[in-house]
Amino acid sequence: MIDIHSHILYGVDDGAEDFIDSREMLRIAEESGVTDIIATPHSYPGMYDNYNGKTLASRFDRLDRHIRAINSPVQVHRGMEVYADDNVLGRFDSGRLMTLAGSHYLLIECAFNENPIFMTYILRSLRERRIHPIVAHPERYYFINDRMDIALDWVDMGCSLQLNAGSITGYFGRESMETAFALLREGAVQFIASDSHGAITRTPELAQAYERVGAQFSFKYAQLLFTDNPGNVIADRGLEFPIVDRGERPDDFFISDDEYWDQ
Repeated sequence: MIDIHSHILYGVDDGAEDFIDSREMLRIAEESGVTDIIATPHSYPGMYDNYNGKTLASRFDRLDRHIRAINSPVQVHRGMEVYADDNVLGRFDSGRLMTLAGSHYLLIECAFNENPIFMTYILRSLRERRIHPIVAHPERYYFINDRMDIALDWVDMGCSLQLNAGSITGYFGRESMETAFALLREGAVQFIASDSHGAITRTPELAQAYERVGAQFSFKYAQLLFTDNPGNVIADRGLEFPIVDRGERPDDFFISDDEYWDQ
């Protein structure tokens, strides 16, 4: 499996505090069957001021040296979780934001009580810049709990949805879990990731969520969400995702991201 959302980079946000935490997170991920992780520190102005540049690069370099020293088989790639605020497009245009593993995919979140009209504007603006936004944990947003059709509209726009493994297992409560499974039933999800923040709670363990998705839907679907599409992000290839059609939605009918641009 490949985890595209992890706060394993230590000392930069509310994730791992030091390399002891990062090392234990690597161990848990490996035991869970994870081969690759994209480290996605928060980029949240005024709270976690992580931006593309020398300072953040030096933090990644330091983590890389530690990982080489312990010979971990888990490969760690670079990225960030971008917070959508009024100036996010300006930060993107000025090169201050990092995509996932140098691809055209950008992991983005918003406030849980954000105005969905604003978030839709941001996502559409990123698509116009030929960026593929991946919306982090939409099942945890209050406005998606109330109006799941908003998330479906985002997928229709050519965005992708990343659920948290903790929402699948019930860690984040009943409402997030119900929304997560509703989105899965709609065929609207492209990724499930850990959004891990430590080695004790919110860990990088993915196997339990993988098994649950496989058992309730199919292991083909689980493979797509936990391995295939995350691998496509690292390789900067197009994704496979079920077409979001309000009518019948065959399980084996997929459209690639490249095909989206040819429409």
